[in-house]
Amino acid sequence: MVWKMKRVLLTVFLAGCIMLSFPTPVYACRMFIEPVEPGVVRIMHDGNRPSTIAEVVVYDEEKRELARGKVDEQGYFRYSPDIVATFLVAEDGKGHRAEWRVGDPVEVGRPRITTGLAVVLGFVAIAGFFHLRNKRKVFTTPK
Repeated sequence: MVWKMKRVLLTVFLAGCIMLSFPTPVYACRMFIEPVEPGVVRIMHDGNRPSTIAEVVVYDEEKRELARGKVDEQGYFRYSPDIVATFLVAEDGKGHRAEWRVGDPVEVGRPRITTGLAVVLGFVAIAGFFHLRNKRKVFTTPK
């Protein structure tokens, strides 16, 4: 009985170590800023869905606010192309925030189907591991 408890604790400890050794950010629904042309950006969520309620703030090199406004129905925000913007921040008031420094590569959202398949495959792999482990054990029935 004590050995079984030690094995369970060791398994939980090793699983925790493995999970903590590969830290990655987790987003329920990530928001990102996509530049379209000078003076126009589009605010998007994962799955390529436009944000329709975000507010965008445009800053210069010294972090001074140059422009502020809401996006339109398709998620576009327009500001004067004459503005020398260096940093943009978008927030939707629901806890989603996106930041983008002009010139940096654009983060593109992953389609939800890819993320869903990865999660399902992870569960299948875990279930397969435990199935094979239990299959190797010899079960005896009490008399």
